[in-house]
Amino acid sequence: MNSPAIPQSAPAEPQAVGLARRLVDEVWNQQDEGAVTALMPHSFAWNEDRTIGPTRVSGMGGRSMLQEVRANHAAFPDFEVNVTDAFWDDQGRALVLIHASGTHTGEVRLGNNRVTDGKVLEASGAKLQATGWLLVKTRDGKILGVSPSWNPRSLLQQAAGVEPEDLA
Repeated sequence: MNSPAIPQSAPAEPQAVGLARRLVDEVWNQQDEGAVTALMPHSFAWNEDRTIGPTRVSGMGGRSMLQEVRANHAAFPDFEVNVTDAFWDDQGRALVLIHASGTHTGEVRLGNNRVTDGKVLEASGAKLQATGWLLVKTRDGKILGVSPSWNPRSLLQQAAGVEPEDLA
């Protein structure tokens, strides 16, 4: 007689993945100021090359990141980010795949860079979606830095219906 298979519990995610999930849920989705303090040291660094916003954002600190998140929620009040998968190493790094969506109901200031030249993208009412990943570096229960990768050109196309070059 065959006995039923004994369910195996999934291995526990490492701390780096848990911290990355908290960053997405508590900071990005909930805009929780306490989470910023709990998760990020003053020296927290966000490292991103991008089209929307300044050409390069680096070393902005946790409080500055929260301001950026709040500005994002002002333009996309129903903005939500979900972690769709996670990978990690034994050095305190996690790579989380994300999917973001939100309705563009407020203006977005485009960065002072060669593509967008500080223009403002007026509310379009469009439902926007983006996918990307976050490389999260952690140590001693804190997030030291995040390097994101996503396609801001896709968001510009969805919101404005034009290529970013046409906005310049």
